[in-house]
Amino acid sequence: MSRRRPRPACRAPRAAASGARREQGRCVPTPGVPQTMSSPSPRTPDDRRSASAEPGAQEGVATWDGAWPLHLGDALPAVRLAWRLVGPPGAPVVAALGGISAHRRVAAEDGGWWSALVGRGRALDTARWRVLGIDFLGGSGGSTGPVRGGPRFPAISSVDQAAALARLTAELGLGRLHAIAGASYGGMVALAAGERFP
Repeated sequence: MSRRRPRPACRAPRAAASGARREQGRCVPTPGVPQTMSSPSPRTPDDRRSASAEPGAQEGVATWDGAWPLHLGDALPAVRLAWRLVGPPGAPVVAALGGISAHRRVAAEDGGWWSALVGRGRALDTARWRVLGIDFLGGSGGSTGPVRGGPRFPAISSVDQAAALARLTAELGLGRLHAIAGASYGGMVALAAGERFP
């Protein structure tokens, strides 16, 4: 018999900040309330903050002005990419990427979406590795994405996500990634990164 893990509850502070409410056991946007992805607090890679149950965690939002050309021919006028690093400074960095709706909180200690594999004593041990998570472009969270009532949002490919990840790691001064662990769409981004940025 397969045991299903319970979904995390809609946390009140996060829900209120994002304009979400709890409905039928899940978080849903509140109509007429601005969503987090349409009004994030702008940050640059140098504006890092430690905010987590996980010691040494850093997160921020990289902002890149100017047209960002996309693989399928369109462009974004500017880009925001929300990121989070967990693990000891100086440790080898592994990017952990999930499905398109996954977010930058990955580790068990952070209440992350991949808690079965990422955290102290797990396959991606945050005592040994520095784990990088991002909010995908066009997905949910603090990265650039569609805005309700806004203009048409262009198609984003896994190649675009890989390019954003490569630029982020360079700007954060992380050097070469030791690996990318990808689940679902994250696996496609990992393949694109391996092809474009070997």
